Amino acid sequence: MPDENDAIEILRTFIADEDKDLGTDAHGGFWPRNWHRIAPLAEKAERLLGADEHQQFCLHYMRRESTPPIVSQNALPRLLAAYRDLWPRVDWSRSLVERHVLTFIFGFDQKGRLPSELLQAADLKVRKKLIAHISSFAHLPGMRAKPRGFLPFVSQAQHIHQVLRHIGYRHDNRNGENSDYRYANLRFWGLVYTVLLAKETRAKLLADMLDERLDLPKRNDTQAILNHFVQAVLPTCDQDEVEFRALADRLAALERTRAGLTESVALAQTLGLPFEDDEAWAVEIKAPAVGHAVWYNPPNIKLEFRPDPDHDWHLQLTAGEHRLSEYSGKVTQNDGRLEPLGKLAAFPAWLRQIRQAHGLAFDFAKGRISCGKKRSAAKTLMQWIEGEP
Repeated sequence: MPDENDAIEILRTFIADEDKDLGTDAHGGFWPRNWHRIAPLAEKAERLLGADEHQQFCLHYMRRESTPPIVSQNALPRLLAAYRDLWPRVDWSRSLVERHVLTFIFGFDQKGRLPSELLQAADLKVRKKLIAHISSFAHLPGMRAKPRGFLPFVSQAQHIHQVLRHIGYRHDNRNGENSDYRYANLRFWGLVYTVLLAKETRAKLLADMLDERLDLPKRNDTQAILNHFVQAVLPTCDQDEVEFRALADRLAALERTRAGLTESVALAQTLGLPFEDDEAWAVEIKAPAVGHAVWYNPPNIKLEFRPDPDHDWHLQLTAGEHRLSEYSGKVTQNDGRLEPLGKLAAFPAWLRQIRQAHGLAFDFAKGRISCGKKRSAAKTLMQWIEGEP
């Protein structure tokens, strides 16, 4: 830890560096190189800096971290003033700020105030603790697998639900239905999960997010993730939660309908594969090129498909100059300019076409077909692959 004079110099250098770009959509270069020196000083900043400097530090710290520093009750007005100064910059294109996080912590934004507006520094610590817990997860499945860690925070579920309604369940106002909207935002789903774990709020939240009148960005993608969280919570629900269970059934039915429209389900039905309608099955077909012994090293081919409307099928081929990667008809790489597969059901015919046109042949007898516990499906799939046109 630096001595007091060095600490003050670090904080002032950070403020001055960020001030230079405050009127633009950019950030200074001092933070990326020195964040590990600045962050430990965040709570000490109110003691080391004057009032105006500390307010400016809070502004820049939130621009960088999307969470405020811990402050005392005496310094809370400065933090609130810095938050208001941040408002015009939240939706700038390169902003690092997450509006749902700050609205949760402060309990108000440009659109209005919530009943649980931040008035006490003690509440700031509690709310930041939840955000820190959520931020400890690297992915959503890991979050869903550890509900116990969220239980100390369910007392905040009512406030979080008010926040989510207030922002229209939209964590980013910069993007709507375009590809830039991060519908899998960890901090957003951590807040949703906390609400779902509280009996008094989960039915309300689910009713909100299923309401077609809600302008929910990336609705299909968002509701698919929501279904995973709802299914994770269902086993803990009481039998008397009739409304929530009915809403959960409705959401699951919507997802089954979407899954039923996938090419994977259509192929499984055509081939008579032994999968149940509500089964989370997956198929992986892997094979080496003819003349090679192992399927897991190039040159090889891999085809995966499952009843997932967001991740229907994926084809990957690596052989010599050819590199093809195709997701449900969307080509993301095609070195060597092979004809794309296009449709999952066309896989056998496509194999014959690339063999004739490019001399690419694969030995499925030396490969592997994985179908989970439904091993009998592997024989059917081999017959499909090797069948005559």
